[in-house]
Amino acid sequence: MDLVLDTRSLDVGDAVEPRAEVGPCTGEKSAIQAAFLEALDAIDPRISKPGKDDQSVSRGLDQCGSIKTTKDRAKLIELTLDRFTIATRLPDINNTDTGGRILDAVHKNLCPDF
Repeated sequence: MDLVLDTRSLDVGDAVEPRAEVGPCTGEKSAIQAAFLEALDAIDPRISKPGKDDQSVSRGLDQCGSIKTTKDRAKLIELTLDRFTIATRLPDINNTDTGGRILDAVHKNLCPDF
């Protein structure tokens, strides 16, 4: 069965759902979300701010977009450290090891297919 989207009723200004809304981490905390947040906590529990799990997952999903389009690991690590605000919030762990570990946690848990 093929689905067809009737675009005749869509206006240019109609909202499009962001990836986080259609990704694997919607509604209640899913097993995917929990595994990702546990991976971040294993790296350093300060990475995911208390009460901001959704923000961490959103940043991870944003990083998935970078993983899909960028193959340069050094650049991806730099983007990861920036995206998770490690340099400004946690300068003591602002290094390629931490960035690489966060990047790997994102890739493994949130977007393993690319």
